[in-house]
Amino acid sequence: MEQLYREVGYSRQGLSQHQKSEVQIDKLKSDVLELAKVWRANHPGFSARTLFYSILNQGIYLGVGINRFERWVAEAGMNVRKVGHKYQNK
Repeated sequence: MEQLYREVGYSRQGLSQHQKSEVQIDKLKSDVLELAKVWRANHPGFSARTLFYSILNQGIYLGVGINRFERWVAEAGMNVRKVGHKYQNK
């Protein structure tokens, strides 16, 4: 088994820590996207960046930066698109 760990470049402890961090990131992503959905319902025309700062201005710490937040919102299909002079959800 030790040979396998050496081959993949992780120690037993390192692999365990990596798996725990992946679980924590998945949980954080789920929580952030749930909050973004709620916020999006009240502010359908906000861009992801505006949404992020609006949440922060209410004193809610998201635990992620703007770039990751924007990427997660885009991956979840929650971006808005501009159509003429009005904004619509995708």
